[in-house]
Amino acid sequence: MTKNVHVKIEEMKTNTGLIKNLELSIGKVVDYSWTEPMGPTPMPSLTTLRDWDMKLLNKYKPFYMEGLVLSGLKHFAPNLKTITLDNMYHPHASWAFPNASMKDWAENLKVMISKFGEGQ
Repeated sequence: MTKNVHVKIEEMKTNTGLIKNLELSIGKVVDYSWTEPMGPTPMPSLTTLRDWDMKLLNKYKPFYMEGLVLSGLKHFAPNLKTITLDNMYHPHASWAFPNASMKDWAENLKVMISKFGEGQ
């Protein structure tokens, strides 16, 4: 059984179209321009981020990344309850603020903080 498949097509003509420079990899990521070795930890902290970590953070905007994480938690840890304090609604969180302006969101967050501080 083949674990890793790598197909590279420089040019292919078919009845439906023309394909040029197609590269498909299944099982691993292929990036010939990658110059850094794998980092020392799979989950680095913000202080230990290197250039390859920042590539991921720059590609996926925070809202999108949060949605991916919440979706994974919802489906693979169904008993886990998640809360997001973002000003945008996240459908995969157990509880989330509705979409709100920054002003409304800040006011609602202050109310929540005061309630938690009172132990309610």
